[in-house]
Amino acid sequence: MALKIINDKIKLSNLFCDGITLIAPVTDSSDPTATYDRLCLLTCGNEYGYSVTAPGYAFSRRLFTDQECVLPSHQRRTMLFQIARNSIWDNRYRIKFNPNLDDLGMVRELTSYVTGEPWESLVSRSRVSRVDIAVDVEGGKLTDLVLQCKHAHKSNFHQNMGVVETAYFGTWKSNWQWCCYNKKVESGLADDCVRFEVRHRPSPSVEFSDLASYENPFTRLRVSDVSLVKKSATEVERLTIAVAQGAGLKRAFMECSESTKKAIAKKLDIYRPNWWEPTALWKQWNGVLQGINDLPKSPCFIDIAPEICAPSLLGSEATNEWMATCN
Repeated sequence: MALKIINDKIKLSNLFCDGITLIAPVTDSSDPTATYDRLCLLTCGNEYGYSVTAPGYAFSRRLFTDQECVLPSHQRRTMLFQIARNSIWDNRYRIKFNPNLDDLGMVRELTSYVTGEPWESLVSRSRVSRVDIAVDVEGGKLTDLVLQCKHAHKSNFHQNMGVVETAYFGTWKSNWQWCCYNKKVESGLADDCVRFEVRHRPSPSVEFSDLASYENPFTRLRVSDVSLVKKSATEVERLTIAVAQGAGLKRAFMECSESTKKAIAKKLDIYRPNWWEPTALWKQWNGVLQGINDLPKSPCFIDIAPEICAPSLLGSEATNEWMATCN
Protein backbone atom coordinates (compact mmCIF):
# COMPACT_ATOMS: atom_id res chain seq x y z
CA MET A 1 0.00 0.00 0.00
CA ALA A 2 1.35 3.42 -0.95
CA LEU A 3 2.41 5.77 1.82
CA LYS A 4 1.71 9.40 0.99
CA ILE A 5 4.72 11.60 1.68
CA ILE A 6 3.48 14.89 3.12
CA ASN A 7 5.29 17.94 1.78
CA ASP A 8 3.47 21.20 2.40
CA LYS A 9 6.12 23.18 0.52
CA ILE A 10 5.08 21.63 -2.79
CA LYS A 11 1.80 22.19 -4.60
CA LEU A 12 0.42 21.59 -8.07
CA SER A 13 -0.76 24.35 -10.32
CA ASN A 14 -4.03 24.02 -12.18
CA LEU A 15 -3.99 21.87 -15.30
CA PHE A 16 -3.42 23.94 -18.45
CA CYS A 17 -2.90 23.65 -22.19
CA ASP A 18 0.67 24.60 -23.13
CA GLY A 19 0.10 24.58 -26.88
CA ILE A 20 -2.40 23.40 -29.48
CA THR A 21 -2.44 23.14 -33.27
CA LEU A 22 -5.79 23.28 -35.09
CA ILE A 23 -6.25 22.41 -38.76
CA ALA A 24 -9.39 23.24 -40.70
CA PRO A 25 -10.12 23.13 -44.44
CA VAL A 26 -10.98 26.31 -46.29
CA THR A 27 -14.72 25.88 -46.87
CA ASP A 28 -16.68 26.80 -49.98
CA SER A 29 -18.25 29.67 -48.05
CA SER A 30 -14.80 30.98 -47.13
CA ASP A 31 -13.34 32.32 -50.35
CA PRO A 32 -9.53 31.89 -50.28
CA THR A 33 -9.06 35.05 -52.34
CA ALA A 34 -11.06 37.07 -49.81
CA THR A 35 -8.99 35.54 -47.04
CA TYR A 36 -5.79 36.66 -48.73
CA ASP A 37 -7.26 40.14 -49.21
CA ARG A 38 -7.90 40.41 -45.48
CA LEU A 39 -4.42 39.18 -44.69
CA CYS A 40 -3.07 41.79 -47.09
CA LEU A 41 -4.83 44.55 -45.15
CA LEU A 42 -3.68 43.11 -41.85
CA THR A 43 -0.04 43.17 -42.96
CA CYS A 44 -0.30 46.56 -44.66
CA GLY A 45 0.92 45.11 -47.92
CA ASN A 46 4.33 44.27 -46.46
CA GLU A 47 6.18 40.98 -46.72
CA TYR A 48 7.30 41.11 -43.09
CA GLY A 49 7.32 43.43 -40.11
CA TYR A 50 5.13 44.31 -37.11
CA SER A 51 1.36 44.47 -37.32
CA VAL A 52 -0.20 47.86 -36.62
CA THR A 53 -3.57 46.31 -35.81
CA ALA A 54 -2.28 43.49 -33.63
CA PRO A 55 0.17 45.03 -31.13
CA GLY A 56 3.06 42.75 -30.27
CA TYR A 57 2.65 40.48 -33.28
CA ALA A 58 5.11 40.23 -36.12
CA PHE A 59 4.43 38.64 -39.50
CA SER A 60 5.94 37.35 -42.68
CA ARG A 61 3.83 36.67 -45.70
CA ARG A 62 4.18 34.72 -48.94
CA LEU A 63 1.06 35.13 -51.04
CA PHE A 64 -0.16 33.82 -54.37
CA THR A 65 2.40 31.02 -54.45
CA ASP A 66 2.25 27.31 -53.82
CA GLN A 67 3.64 27.80 -50.35
CA GLU A 68 1.81 29.32 -47.41
CA CYS A 69 0.88 32.55 -45.65
CA VAL A 70 2.27 32.93 -42.16
CA LEU A 71 1.45 35.24 -39.27
CA PRO A 72 3.86 34.31 -36.47
CA SER A 73 4.26 36.25 -33.26
CA HIS A 74 6.98 37.34 -30.88
CA GLN A 75 7.58 38.62 -27.35
CA ARG A 76 6.83 35.25 -25.68
CA ARG A 77 3.75 34.84 -27.82
CA THR A 78 3.61 31.70 -29.90
CA MET A 79 0.70 32.13 -32.27
CA LEU A 80 1.28 30.90 -35.79
CA PHE A 81 -1.41 31.27 -38.43
CA GLN A 82 -0.93 29.62 -41.81
CA ILE A 83 -2.98 29.35 -44.97
CA ALA A 84 -1.49 26.55 -47.01
CA ARG A 85 -2.06 26.25 -50.73
CA ASN A 86 0.19 23.36 -51.67
CA SER A 87 -0.61 19.77 -52.54
CA ILE A 88 0.33 18.53 -49.07
CA TRP A 89 -1.98 20.80 -47.07
CA ASP A 90 -4.63 21.24 -49.78
CA ASN A 91 -6.10 24.65 -48.88
CA ARG A 92 -6.22 24.34 -45.12
CA TYR A 93 -5.88 26.75 -42.24
CA ARG A 94 -3.34 25.87 -39.56
CA ILE A 95 -3.61 27.76 -36.28
CA LYS A 96 -1.02 27.11 -33.61
CA PHE A 97 -1.04 28.98 -30.30
CA ASN A 98 -0.28 28.62 -26.61
CA PRO A 99 -3.27 29.39 -24.34
CA ASN A 100 -0.82 29.72 -21.45
CA LEU A 101 1.20 32.54 -23.08
CA ASP A 102 -0.71 34.15 -25.91
CA ASP A 103 -3.19 36.99 -25.75
CA LEU A 104 -6.23 34.76 -26.27
CA GLY A 105 -8.49 37.63 -27.28
CA MET A 106 -6.00 38.53 -29.98
CA VAL A 107 -5.81 34.93 -31.18
CA ARG A 108 -9.59 34.88 -31.51
CA GLU A 109 -9.88 38.20 -33.30
CA LEU A 110 -6.95 37.67 -35.67
CA THR A 111 -8.14 34.23 -36.67
CA SER A 112 -11.79 35.24 -37.05
CA TYR A 113 -10.85 38.27 -39.12
CA VAL A 114 -8.49 36.53 -41.52
CA THR A 115 -10.73 33.48 -42.03
CA GLY A 116 -13.97 35.47 -42.10
CA GLU A 117 -15.50 32.87 -39.78
CA PRO A 118 -16.56 33.05 -36.11
CA TRP A 119 -14.04 31.43 -33.77
CA GLU A 120 -16.51 28.93 -32.31
CA SER A 121 -17.51 27.80 -35.80
CA LEU A 122 -13.90 27.32 -36.86
CA VAL A 123 -13.02 25.33 -33.73
CA SER A 124 -16.09 23.10 -34.10
CA ARG A 125 -14.92 21.88 -37.51
CA SER A 126 -11.19 21.85 -36.74
CA ARG A 127 -9.01 18.83 -36.25
CA VAL A 128 -6.18 18.73 -33.75
CA SER A 129 -2.71 17.68 -34.91
CA ARG A 130 -0.97 18.42 -31.61
CA VAL A 131 -1.89 19.35 -28.06
CA ASP A 132 0.39 19.84 -25.04
CA ILE A 133 -1.14 19.38 -21.58
CA ALA A 134 0.83 20.46 -18.54
CA VAL A 135 0.92 21.04 -14.81
CA ASP A 136 3.60 22.74 -12.71
CA VAL A 137 4.97 21.23 -9.51
CA GLU A 138 5.63 24.47 -7.64
CA GLY A 139 8.49 24.05 -5.15
CA GLY A 140 9.46 20.68 -6.62
CA LYS A 141 12.91 19.45 -7.69
CA LEU A 142 13.71 16.65 -10.12
CA THR A 143 16.57 15.64 -7.83
CA ASP A 144 13.99 14.63 -5.19
CA LEU A 145 12.01 12.41 -7.53
CA VAL A 146 12.20 9.11 -9.34
CA LEU A 147 9.94 9.09 -12.40
CA GLN A 148 8.53 6.12 -14.26
CA CYS A 149 6.15 6.03 -17.20
CA LYS A 150 4.05 2.98 -18.02
CA HIS A 151 3.83 1.97 -21.71
CA ALA A 152 6.63 4.33 -22.78
CA HIS A 153 9.13 2.13 -24.61
CA LYS A 154 11.92 4.70 -24.70
CA SER A 155 13.23 7.23 -22.20
CA ASN A 156 15.87 9.90 -22.43
CA PHE A 157 17.45 12.00 -19.68
CA HIS A 158 19.33 15.26 -20.23
CA GLN A 159 21.80 16.44 -17.62
CA ASN A 160 23.58 19.69 -16.90
CA MET A 161 26.77 19.52 -14.81
CA GLY A 162 25.82 16.03 -13.70
CA VAL A 163 22.31 17.03 -12.59
CA VAL A 164 19.29 15.83 -14.56
CA GLU A 165 17.26 18.74 -15.95
CA THR A 166 14.86 16.98 -18.33
CA ALA A 167 13.34 13.52 -18.54
CA TYR A 168 11.58 12.31 -21.70
CA PHE A 169 9.38 9.24 -21.93
CA GLY A 170 8.52 8.34 -25.51
CA THR A 171 10.00 10.11 -28.55
CA TRP A 172 9.02 13.15 -30.59
CA LYS A 173 7.67 10.74 -33.22
CA SER A 174 5.39 9.03 -30.70
CA ASN A 175 1.69 9.78 -30.49
CA TRP A 176 2.25 10.39 -26.79
CA GLN A 177 5.35 11.81 -25.14
CA TRP A 178 5.87 12.73 -21.49
CA CYS A 179 8.36 15.47 -20.67
CA CYS A 180 9.36 16.42 -17.12
CA TYR A 181 11.78 19.31 -16.83
CA ASN A 182 13.27 21.91 -14.52
CA LYS A 183 11.12 24.95 -15.19
CA LYS A 184 13.25 27.10 -12.90
CA VAL A 185 16.27 26.66 -15.17
CA GLU A 186 14.27 26.75 -18.44
CA SER A 187 12.50 30.02 -17.65
CA GLY A 188 14.85 31.60 -15.12
CA LEU A 189 12.34 31.46 -12.27
CA ALA A 190 13.31 32.48 -8.74
CA ASP A 191 11.68 29.48 -7.05
CA ASP A 192 12.01 25.75 -7.70
CA CYS A 193 9.49 24.39 -10.17
CA VAL A 194 9.14 21.20 -12.22
CA ARG A 195 6.81 20.95 -15.19
CA PHE A 196 5.07 17.69 -16.08
CA GLU A 197 3.97 17.94 -19.70
CA VAL A 198 2.19 15.49 -21.98
CA ARG A 199 2.73 16.10 -25.70
CA HIS A 200 0.13 14.42 -27.89
CA ARG A 201 0.53 14.22 -31.66
CA PRO A 202 -2.48 12.20 -32.85
CA SER A 203 -1.98 10.39 -36.12
CA PRO A 204 -4.29 10.81 -37.88
CA SER A 205 -5.49 14.09 -36.41
CA VAL A 206 -8.64 14.07 -34.26
CA GLU A 207 -11.64 16.35 -33.99
CA PHE A 208 -11.45 18.98 -31.28
CA SER A 209 -14.53 17.51 -29.61
CA ASP A 210 -12.75 14.13 -29.30
CA LEU A 211 -10.28 15.57 -26.78
CA ALA A 212 -12.98 15.68 -24.10
CA SER A 213 -13.24 11.87 -24.06
CA TYR A 214 -9.51 11.20 -23.70
CA GLU A 215 -8.32 8.91 -20.95
CA ASN A 216 -6.09 10.53 -18.36
CA PRO A 217 -2.47 10.36 -19.67
CA PHE A 218 -1.03 11.50 -16.33
CA THR A 219 -2.00 8.22 -14.65
CA ARG A 220 0.83 6.61 -16.62
CA LEU A 221 3.37 8.84 -14.90
CA ARG A 222 4.48 7.32 -11.61
CA VAL A 223 6.17 9.67 -9.18
CA SER A 224 8.16 8.62 -6.11
CA ASP A 225 9.76 10.80 -3.45
CA VAL A 226 13.28 9.50 -2.81
CA SER A 227 14.00 11.49 0.35
CA LEU A 228 12.71 8.72 2.62
CA VAL A 229 13.54 5.90 0.22
CA LYS A 230 17.25 6.70 0.47
CA LYS A 231 17.16 6.78 4.26
CA SER A 232 15.90 3.20 4.44
CA ALA A 233 17.92 1.92 1.47
CA THR A 234 21.18 -0.02 1.44
CA GLU A 235 24.26 1.44 -0.22
CA VAL A 236 23.64 -0.58 -3.38
CA GLU A 237 20.02 0.54 -3.47
CA ARG A 238 21.00 4.19 -3.04
CA LEU A 239 23.47 3.95 -5.92
CA THR A 240 20.84 2.27 -8.10
CA ILE A 241 18.31 4.99 -7.31
CA ALA A 242 20.88 7.66 -8.18
CA VAL A 243 21.36 6.01 -11.59
CA ALA A 244 17.57 5.80 -12.01
CA GLN A 245 17.26 9.54 -11.41
CA GLY A 246 19.82 10.36 -14.08
CA ALA A 247 19.21 7.64 -16.66
CA GLY A 248 15.90 5.99 -15.86
CA LEU A 249 14.86 2.95 -13.85
CA LYS A 250 15.25 0.56 -16.79
CA ARG A 251 18.89 1.53 -17.21
CA ALA A 252 19.51 1.37 -13.46
CA PHE A 253 18.08 -2.16 -13.18
CA MET A 254 20.40 -3.52 -15.88
CA GLU A 255 23.27 -3.92 -13.43
CA CYS A 256 21.63 -5.10 -10.22
CA SER A 257 20.29 -8.38 -8.89
CA GLU A 258 16.68 -9.48 -8.93
CA SER A 259 16.43 -9.10 -5.16
CA THR A 260 17.68 -5.51 -5.36
CA LYS A 261 15.22 -4.73 -8.15
CA LYS A 262 12.30 -6.02 -6.09
CA ALA A 263 13.41 -4.17 -2.97
CA ILE A 264 13.76 -0.85 -4.82
CA ALA A 265 10.51 -1.30 -6.75
CA LYS A 266 8.67 -1.99 -3.51
CA LYS A 267 10.06 1.10 -1.80
CA LEU A 268 9.36 3.34 -4.79
CA ASP A 269 5.82 2.01 -4.86
CA ILE A 270 5.34 2.81 -1.19
CA TYR A 271 6.68 6.35 -1.03
CA ARG A 272 4.33 8.47 -3.12
CA PRO A 273 4.16 12.26 -2.68
CA ASN A 274 0.83 13.54 -1.38
CA TRP A 275 0.69 16.30 -4.00
CA TRP A 276 0.61 13.91 -6.97
CA GLU A 277 -3.08 13.13 -7.59
CA PRO A 278 -3.45 12.61 -11.36
CA THR A 279 -7.09 11.48 -11.14
CA ALA A 280 -8.17 14.66 -9.34
CA LEU A 281 -6.00 16.72 -11.69
CA TRP A 282 -7.70 15.38 -14.83
CA LYS A 283 -11.11 16.56 -13.66
CA GLN A 284 -10.01 20.03 -14.81
CA TRP A 285 -9.49 18.92 -18.43
CA ASN A 286 -12.98 19.68 -19.75
CA GLY A 287 -12.72 23.17 -18.29
CA VAL A 288 -9.42 23.70 -20.11
CA LEU A 289 -11.04 22.69 -23.41
CA GLN A 290 -14.01 24.95 -22.77
CA GLY A 291 -11.63 27.84 -22.26
CA ILE A 292 -10.09 27.24 -25.70
CA ASN A 293 -13.50 27.01 -27.33
CA ASP A 294 -14.72 30.20 -25.63
CA LEU A 295 -11.77 32.52 -26.13
CA PRO A 296 -12.49 36.05 -24.90
CA LYS A 297 -12.99 38.91 -27.31
CA SER A 298 -10.14 41.39 -27.50
CA PRO A 299 -10.92 45.01 -26.59
CA CYS A 300 -7.71 46.24 -28.24
CA PHE A 301 -8.21 44.80 -31.71
CA ILE A 302 -8.54 47.60 -34.28
CA ASP A 303 -11.05 47.34 -37.11
CA ILE A 304 -8.94 46.74 -40.16
CA ALA A 305 -9.24 49.18 -43.02
CA PRO A 306 -6.49 50.53 -45.30
CA GLU A 307 -6.71 54.06 -43.92
CA ILE A 308 -6.42 52.77 -40.32
CA CYS A 309 -4.03 49.94 -40.94
CA ALA A 310 -1.31 51.68 -42.88
CA PRO A 311 -1.64 55.47 -42.84
CA SER A 312 2.10 55.88 -43.30
CA LEU A 313 2.13 53.57 -46.30
CA LEU A 314 -0.97 54.75 -48.14
CA GLY A 315 -0.28 56.71 -51.25
CA SER A 316 3.07 55.10 -51.94
CA GLU A 317 3.31 53.66 -55.43
CA ALA A 318 4.48 50.26 -54.20
CA THR A 319 1.66 49.93 -51.66
CA ASN A 320 -1.09 51.05 -54.05
CA GLU A 321 0.22 48.65 -56.65
CA TRP A 322 0.28 45.79 -54.17
CA MET A 323 -3.17 46.62 -52.81
CA ALA A 324 -4.52 46.69 -56.35
CA THR A 325 -3.41 43.09 -56.89
CA CYS A 326 -5.47 42.00 -53.87
CA ASN A 327 -8.76 43.56 -54.97
